[in-house]
Amino acid sequence: MKKHSIAILLVLTMCAVPLFSRQRAVDLTERVARHRAVQEVYWQHRIWPKENPGAKPSLGAVISPEQLQAKAEDALRLTTALERVWHTSISGQQLQAEMVRMARDTKDPSLLRELFAALDNDPRLIAEILARPALAERLARNFYEHDARFDSKTQPFAQWWNKTRSKYAAQVAEADFAYVLPDINSANAAPDSWSPTHDLPGGDNGMTAVWTGAEMIVWGGGPTLSPVYTGSRYDPATDTWHSTNNSAVPFGKTGHTAVWTGTEMIIWGGCDLLRDQHHCDNATGQRYNPLTDSWTQTSLNGVPHTRMNHTAVWTGTEMIVWGGCSFINDICLPSQVGTGGGRYNPSTDTWILTNTANAPSARQAHTMVWTGSQAIVWGGFSDSAPLNTGAVYNPSNDTWTVTAAVSAGLARYYHTAVWSGTEMIMWGGTNTTVTFNNGARYNPATNKWRAVAATGAPSARSLHTAVWSGTEMILWGGVNEFTPTNTGGRYNPATNTWKATSTVNPPVGRSGHPVSVWTGSQMIVWGGFDKTGGRYNPASDSWTSTNAVPAASGRDLHSGVWTGTEMIVWGGEDATVVGGTNTGARYNLALDTWTPTSLTGAPSGRLLHTAVWTGAEMIIWGGQSGNVPFKTGARYNPVTDKWTRTTTVGAPPVRGTHTAVWTGTEMIVWGGSGLSLWLNNGSRYNPSTDKWTPVSTTGAPSGRELQAAVWTGSEMIVWGGAGATFDTNTGGRYNPATNTWKATSTTKAPSARDWTASAWTGSKMLVWGGQTYNGVYTYHNDGGLYDPATDTWTPTSLTGAPTGRGWFGYVWTGTDMIVWAGCGANAGFCSGSFGDGGRYNPTTDLWVPISTVSAPAARHQFPAVWTGSQMIVWGGGDWTGFFLATTGGVYTPGP
Repeated sequence: MKKHSIAILLVLTMCAVPLFSRQRAVDLTERVARHRAVQEVYWQHRIWPKENPGAKPSLGAVISPEQLQAKAEDALRLTTALERVWHTSISGQQLQAEMVRMARDTKDPSLLRELFAALDNDPRLIAEILARPALAERLARNFYEHDARFDSKTQPFAQWWNKTRSKYAAQVAEADFAYVLPDINSANAAPDSWSPTHDLPGGDNGMTAVWTGAEMIVWGGGPTLSPVYTGSRYDPATDTWHSTNNSAVPFGKTGHTAVWTGTEMIIWGGCDLLRDQHHCDNATGQRYNPLTDSWTQTSLNGVPHTRMNHTAVWTGTEMIVWGGCSFINDICLPSQVGTGGGRYNPSTDTWILTNTANAPSARQAHTMVWTGSQAIVWGGFSDSAPLNTGAVYNPSNDTWTVTAAVSAGLARYYHTAVWSGTEMIMWGGTNTTVTFNNGARYNPATNKWRAVAATGAPSARSLHTAVWSGTEMILWGGVNEFTPTNTGGRYNPATNTWKATSTVNPPVGRSGHPVSVWTGSQMIVWGGFDKTGGRYNPASDSWTSTNAVPAASGRDLHSGVWTGTEMIVWGGEDATVVGGTNTGARYNLALDTWTPTSLTGAPSGRLLHTAVWTGAEMIIWGGQSGNVPFKTGARYNPVTDKWTRTTTVGAPPVRGTHTAVWTGTEMIVWGGSGLSLWLNNGSRYNPSTDKWTPVSTTGAPSGRELQAAVWTGSEMIVWGGAGATFDTNTGGRYNPATNTWKATSTTKAPSARDWTASAWTGSKMLVWGGQTYNGVYTYHNDGGLYDPATDTWTPTSLTGAPTGRGWFGYVWTGTDMIVWAGCGANAGFCSGSFGDGGRYNPTTDLWVPISTVSAPAARHQFPAVWTGSQMIVWGGGDWTGFFLATTGGVYTPGP
């Protein structure tokens, strides 16, 4: 039995209820019935807004029996497609691991318990009805999107599957596996705490990776001009990624190093051009503990010279760093670093500089391996040329011994090196003019080199990755000049022979430098200018894709709604799509998973639109792409994953930066800017009839955009916003029953502003924060409560209020307003992003700060949703303009 299989079974034995499923097949009739039971649980949790006058309809009113059967059959058809198209089967062990993942990682344990109960807590039913659909889609989507036979850009997976699903039989041979019911993680989130939403690694090149014994941690990387400061942990047993805590982390880095100590990952050095565009290297580091999901800064006392593109090894008690270059005046020169390095002891948090006598000459892009008692440095690139020299460092006496000479023709950099137990095996690389497919073996005991066999060796390459399996060096990927490859090879030094790695279903070739780890039974590779990876099993000579189903692509100015079980994010400014995207995704809190929204029938890409939740659908309307505004929209049904276009007949004129509220039967849109700036008109949309009714302009407030709006139960109140004469503190109350307006008082109203937080408390309209522009920008940390019964304003307390800001996320909990992040620095537009926030209780007029521990990175221009007990934030931009986040967090407020 494989080591990782044994580990999974041990975990199950320790943490699972000792209940084994009966060995029986689940026929299609039962699948449909059980699938309906699961959908019924979700439907009962769907929010039916209190404004909706009618009773909540039954599940049968929103999804037909045919649609239910099609959803139940989908997992079977996908399983068949995996076997026929990609020659991959889903095993009982995989389904068991997926169940364990759900139980371990759920962010909503009570809902997951209801789902398990709907399946009689029968682990075979849970495996087939909950685990198989999630796993089958994840695997099929990964294979499709990275299969050269398909063009996923012109025909996304969902479109391909809609066209071809009928070709694959809705039947599978179920695994004969003794499933075990896992314990659901019952630990409630601590009050005033954050946890991350699921996400893939942020960087795709220049990152680091370590293997903990159970997970691969990938951290940092990304574009040189915009390195990310996020990380993710990959669990190969369940094929899932989870974001690391991104609070108090190192600055974003590329060209840094990482080692695993047995309990912590230590990050050190690297380049962050956001620190200084022309002097980006640094000497900072931090230690990450995956058990506590926390970071600790490494000491700066006695730290070595700043550097990037260096190497690091772990000795068992110390991290040794050596080599690299210093990025000064846009050039990274090893001579600026010199021949010095350092040894860091995490138990004492102290540094010792390494001896420079007989040390190798200054270099970068070299290799360093740990033998168990010594570090061997070899090759690399000086300020001007590739190198064929090296030395052995002994930390016990702080001495260097020069390695035996090799021919000048072996000089190279961007090669790989592994330690076999007796020898360092180096292979591949380039000398700038030639890329190599040869290598050599160095024995430090004899100080001698010998050649690696050339017969059967992989093609020439550099920037590849390599691991030592215990008997073989396994290498994969790389580039020959600018041509990437997705081939690899296994070298056995005992026989001095090569064997090619399988070319069936490997990851796609990539032009950058991927990272890799050895798990004890598999090599896992990830990244290299491609956010995909693979697991290579040498025992079966087979590849399996790593989970690459992402959250929605990074974006800001998007919308978000909470359905009762999922957060749906859609549209916004996507770095890969000019003018706004029409993609979206659903985040399932109970399962901690993302599912893309269908593109079929979706509105065109846009930003600065509005979204409301009706109880059964999300309605998207308006917005703009670049400078082109829209009067189009669509209704999205998350149960069926279907879009229905809203009529344009009678729709209000094109616009973005408007507001929209849901009355219970209609969506009212008002204000904004379109072909004409600062509109003071709008319309009411009835989704049951697909008709628009104009909103009166008689007595309406002056035209404006970025105003606040709430629904009171009988009126829409709008306030503030930006108009023709800068910002305003005026407003109006619209009654749709009479189609009339009434002005709001300005006495004691907050000062004029736009982009404020707004909420209906049950009796008053609460507004807070925002920005004012009157030639310069001012950001506010005050607000007010408007009582429509008396037409009066009451200021909110400033004591303990967060700093002034705009473009932030906020929610109303039923008792408190929670605000988080945003940007603002007086005089400048949206200068600097915040990563803090506060909670305001209008009954007590008190502010309480919210925790920043484990909070997502600072950002602005993103939505927040309230689940009933937690706030979810996702996406957003960094004020630098470099950062569009795919990360998010779940915040649980304190008492």
